[in-house]
Amino acid sequence: MLDIANIEYNLAYSCAPCLAGLKPSNLISISAEDFKQFFLLDKDLLESKGFYLRVLCACEKGVQILLYKKKALEELIRDERVQAALLMFGYEPGMSLEDMLNLLALKMHSSQADRHCKRCCTFPHEIGLFLGYPVYDVLEYYRRRGEGCIFSGYWKVYADAEKAAETFDQYNECKKHFALQIESGLRLYDLLSA
Repeated sequence: MLDIANIEYNLAYSCAPCLAGLKPSNLISISAEDFKQFFLLDKDLLESKGFYLRVLCACEKGVQILLYKKKALEELIRDERVQAALLMFGYEPGMSLEDMLNLLALKMHSSQADRHCKRCCTFPHEIGLFLGYPVYDVLEYYRRRGEGCIFSGYWKVYADAEKAAETFDQYNECKKHFALQIESGLRLYDLLSA
């Protein structure tokens, strides 16, 4: 079982690009046992900085949590290209962010009811849109069923590998920086972008 210092470290490391304002959200996977310790986090302080935690899928095997910067994610879902892609995946025009996250969570969890696999949660293709992945790459991943990418890292890349590689490097450096800051004694809350 994790203690609060380890929870903060794991959250800071896993979600550094979101916490630093480089992307609108990050997904973190934790065990069901460790999830109980997440209640030790100061959610009020996170929310005062505009960050929210949303459980997308939970079962006895584990929990998938979306950490998101509300303002950034709301801006992203208002982008015309993102809206068009979300429509394709069954999201209705004018849906609030909360309603979209409810639908995403429903899709992640309910799709398992008809399957017998080892994972408790599935990842609908559109989750990449919520994570700030390029729309083109998300749609190509869907169309090609994950095949034929030109580069892979945080997501499968189908166009502009150079830009994606720069983004991946930026995310990696951010994660290292946050990890070092936590290791040096700073708390997660000291690292939050305003």
